[in-house]
Amino acid sequence: MWWLRIIVVSYCHRIVQCRATAFGNTRLDKKELRAACTEENELLNTTSVKMTEAPFGSGRSDSDEDDIVEDYDESVSFKTPCLRDRTPLERFLLLVLLVCLVVIIGLAVGLTRPQIVPDSDTPSGGTSFDKTRALYRSCMEATPERRQQILDQFSSILESIGGWSLSANDSLDHWTFMVGLEKVHKLGVWPFFKLKVEVDEREPTKSNIIKSGSINIFISIFFSRDLRDYLALSVLRSFKQYFERDIFEIKNTEEDSIDEPWKRCTFYTNKAMGFSTGAMYVKSTGSEDGVKNMERLITFVKIAFKDHLLHKFWMDKDTQKRAEKKVDAIIDKISYPSYILNDTFLDKYYEKLVVVPHDWLANLASWRKFLLGAMNSELKAVPDRKTSWLRPPVTVNAFYSATRNDVIFPIAMFHLPFYIPDGPGAVNFGAMGSIIGHEITHAFDIQGSSKIVIMVFSTICLVVV
Repeated sequence: MWWLRIIVVSYCHRIVQCRATAFGNTRLDKKELRAACTEENELLNTTSVKMTEAPFGSGRSDSDEDDIVEDYDESVSFKTPCLRDRTPLERFLLLVLLVCLVVIIGLAVGLTRPQIVPDSDTPSGGTSFDKTRALYRSCMEATPERRQQILDQFSSILESIGGWSLSANDSLDHWTFMVGLEKVHKLGVWPFFKLKVEVDEREPTKSNIIKSGSINIFISIFFSRDLRDYLALSVLRSFKQYFERDIFEIKNTEEDSIDEPWKRCTFYTNKAMGFSTGAMYVKSTGSEDGVKNMERLITFVKIAFKDHLLHKFWMDKDTQKRAEKKVDAIIDKISYPSYILNDTFLDKYYEKLVVVPHDWLANLASWRKFLLGAMNSELKAVPDRKTSWLRPPVTVNAFYSATRNDVIFPIAMFHLPFYIPDGPGAVNFGAMGSIIGHEITHAFDIQGSSKIVIMVFSTICLVVV
């Protein structure tokens, strides 16, 4: 580079000129400059020898040592003014060199740092991603500062189902229990019993059935006003878990709640739109590896399970064969379902989920309505063990389904402390392998021995009574 050569040549020339000035001659030819440099080197060498010999010589005093130091300082003092005395061109070129050096260092640091893309721009996706972001933001905006607005929204919902005793215009003229109960059920609230659609255990591959709990109170003994107030309180209790405690002025409660807003909003957004959040997670992190290693781990654990546990003395030969057949029939669902990366599928799947910006309570009601519609659709559909995915991929937990005989290991578990990609086999077998074995044992002991003991004890007590 031409400008760097100019700086080097100018600097060398300046050093030689400074040395010449130190000996009292500013205009010297090449031979004289060489002689001056030689004399300077000899002078410095002589001075250094004197300084090294003086401390060990006899008859040395403190004043002599000070004189030696002063002489040495005078002999080298010519360097400081010479370094400061530079031409404007040299100063400009040094400044340019310094700026270029800073720019090069900045570029090197910027290019080697991991690039973090803003959440608003990535990952790209269809309308389902936009709904997910809008749902999360509406939850974060439901702060105690908007308490009165949220309470007014709750009052409107209670008025739509028939009101309650604390309403301004309390009246039972046009209220009936069955109509009020139906409106409450449409909000996804189950005051007396709960309906859900699950796989028929008798025919798990053919049909789904409705499962419900029995009514646990005698409705006929209550007055209409009491029933209406109970429905209203059931609605409030069902929705208050999605908000901060300060909105309802709840100080002490035994119910589970998530205090930090971002954790609560992330949890419920993932619960409402699990396929969309899973696709966003995969596309943002690129965490698509580790499936083959997980399949290998599961295969080895199954082999060890059959060779060790199923061949114990407490299991007869016929039961062993049936148990081995059940273990081999377990469907391994690892990482995430591949169809969630299809934007067209996601947009169609969440098409009926209406998300209103900046209105968390309206979005909750819409989500409840969406769940009821999905439950009705499942009632007419044929169960599919291979493609069904009951939990969001962004879930740090593993699951076993007894009716489907499958295990789910979501992609969110593919990191420390459960799993190390390309890590030591002993560590992965000790961490993730133990979880795999735990889930497989659920295929033979769903509730646990303690639950069985409690059930037997309860049955004995009922018989005695």
